[in-house]
Amino acid sequence: MIKLAGTVTKAATTDSVTLEVAQTRTGEAIANPVFSLDRDPASTEPFVVDHDVSVQAGDRLEVRFKIDSPIDLTAIGFPPATLLHWQYASATNQDGLPVTVFDDAGQPLSIAVPFDIDTYGLRAPTIEQPTYVAPQSGTLRVFATVVEAPNTRVDFTIKRPGAFVAKRGFVMSGTVEVDVPVNQGDALFFDFSTREQSMALFTIVTEVRVTFDPDATSGALAPRLLHFRGPTERCPQLYRGWTYAGLNATKIPPGTPIPDDAFCHEPSSFDQNTQVPGDIDTVKNQGQQVNDDPAAFYDCMAFYPGGRRGLAVSDPVDGKFRILATHDFGRSWAVLPNDGMPEAPTEFGFAASGDCLVTAGNTAYLGSGGGAARVFRSDDHGLTWTATDSTIPPGDAAGVFALAFRTPNKGVAVGGDFADPATFDRWIDNVLGAKTASEVLS
Repeated sequence: MIKLAGTVTKAATTDSVTLEVAQTRTGEAIANPVFSLDRDPASTEPFVVDHDVSVQAGDRLEVRFKIDSPIDLTAIGFPPATLLHWQYASATNQDGLPVTVFDDAGQPLSIAVPFDIDTYGLRAPTIEQPTYVAPQSGTLRVFATVVEAPNTRVDFTIKRPGAFVAKRGFVMSGTVEVDVPVNQGDALFFDFSTREQSMALFTIVTEVRVTFDPDATSGALAPRLLHFRGPTERCPQLYRGWTYAGLNATKIPPGTPIPDDAFCHEPSSFDQNTQVPGDIDTVKNQGQQVNDDPAAFYDCMAFYPGGRRGLAVSDPVDGKFRILATHDFGRSWAVLPNDGMPEAPTEFGFAASGDCLVTAGNTAYLGSGGGAARVFRSDDHGLTWTATDSTIPPGDAAGVFALAFRTPNKGVAVGGDFADPATFDRWIDNVLGAKTASEVLS
């Protein structure tokens, strides 16, 4: 038994906020909500949590603050003295016998809670929030229309500066009417928001029309925005709730809004040298099956600085090396087109080295053996490659075993012949931008 405990404060917001806990049982793929607390937009009541959840080893628990549209996130507070945490109430071992749930100081074992908050960092069109100003007093009839793909949810909200007015949800294409009492000069914001991130996002079409005519079935076009999450890979993959982002504020004029795309993740020595634990929660035991061709045999993989992009190489399929690519820290992979890969019908990679595929900056190198011993180079994340002959002798078990680079244009290739161990310490190539010059070591 594990307990979620802690307090999260809330000020008035422009949309409701729900604290939800979802549990994915071991061996299951669907997360089921097990606990939730709702707070209306005007509510300032804190989220006070003291809830027990029965768990088994391997269960996944996720805590999320669900919000249907952009709000001022500073309205949600996390006092240090009452931070959300998981606390063991009781536990048993694999034999069903009780085990201690207290530390050496007699305090209950607890874990700080990683959590997600729904945010909407991008918008279409990419402009500042447009405002509708009521030209007269009365009842404003608002007609909101959405055209969307099946199984897509879009929320429509009407807000005043700093205050919630109304909300309607769309689960299919359609039009809704919302009547809003206004005074002349009142400012209103009309917003559509979606959590959608698949291609369905690009099928969403929105429209808002307004009128004071009680008998009209439509009205004049009004300004509106569509808010959505945007790419989640801009920053490194979260590890137990931690990540970081960067902003070059010197490029932002004082007093102007910060463009969403100004936030970035820049490769640094932190990314390149820090060893991330091997049991990253979001990717553990979630490898995606992409080797659907029995002719493929994957030798090596390498990631670019920062870890978001990576490549994996298979021995030639249909006469060319096959390249897999990931753009999300290895959570999913796709086979790249082979149009830009040179023919290599008799070549292969040396999986035993682990370094037949390497990266240096934004450049990738691949070493081969077999019918030829070559060094391949790509400067566009694996889409196109050039090949240069190495003077390391090729052979049935010979060629370029491994590569290592100090810079994108300076490195070494090492190799030999597995059938002749005496060659293992004899062959090394200086690689200058994939132009090789052999040295025989004595």
